Amino acid sequence: MPYLSDDHKNEIENVCDLDHDASYIASKDTNNFAGAVNYINYVIIKKRVEFDGGTYRRYMQFALWVGTMLCCILEVYRRLIAPYENEAIIKNGDVD
Repeated sequence: MPYLSDDHKNEIENVCDLDHDASYIASKDTNNFAGAVNYINYVIIKKRVEFDGGTYRRYMQFALWVGTMLCCILEVYRRLIAPYENEAIIKNGDVD
């Protein structure tokens, strides 16, 4: 998880209005939620490329963004999915 100051996290959450926007995205079209999340990530990276004026259009920068997305996936797994799986193991038993 990125080690951001509380002020920076609050600023990001205010820009995203996570309580409203995330609920809206989740309820808008449940069949296409994955597509919406994918598009959000694409737009963020695309806007960064535009913000940089295209100066970072190098493989190294794209690899950094892909690595960042991978780290996000791992963080979601560690914080959200693994605890769920641990509870399911306790409830249903582990796989042999």
